[in-house]
Amino acid sequence: MQTLTFPATSINVFTGATNPNTPPSFNGVPLRLTDYLNSWYGLYLQDQVDITDQLHLLLGGRYDNTDSFFGTAGQTRNKNTDKLNPRYGIVYQPWKFLSLYGHYVESMGGMINGQSFDGKLFDPETATEYEGGIKVELLDGQFSGTLAYFDLTKQNVLTPDPAPGIPF
Repeated sequence: MQTLTFPATSINVFTGATNPNTPPSFNGVPLRLTDYLNSWYGLYLQDQVDITDQLHLLLGGRYDNTDSFFGTAGQTRNKNTDKLNPRYGIVYQPWKFLSLYGHYVESMGGMINGQSFDGKLFDPETATEYEGGIKVELLDGQFSGTLAYFDLTKQNVLTPDPAPGIPF
């Protein structure tokens, strides 16, 4: 049998003194009330450079900074993370109707929410993407098509990891 317990704080009606209650628990494992605070800002710069009429380069970057606060009763943690994420691209257009392209992007996203069971704050989610392809535009723009390949890899993706004995 599984038991979810929410004990009440007791009050002495003669003195008004309270006894701190024990935290809520599930099968004897304490559940904690927590506070989260996340702030995030970024600065993005990008430029497209036309090397020739047929060759174009895309150069850019984004600076991200996140500050996370996590607190429970009597315990607080802060974590500050910053990262400069590059973005590169190239387009080659041998004919007006055909473009060959490729790009590389790194990113940092996903808020840092919570902590692990051993009390460490989570790192933000990051990603790396590669893409390449062909774009075609025919019949004065009436028909267009794209054939692309991309590879997106994410790191630090949070997944559920319940405490032993807690089914949720």
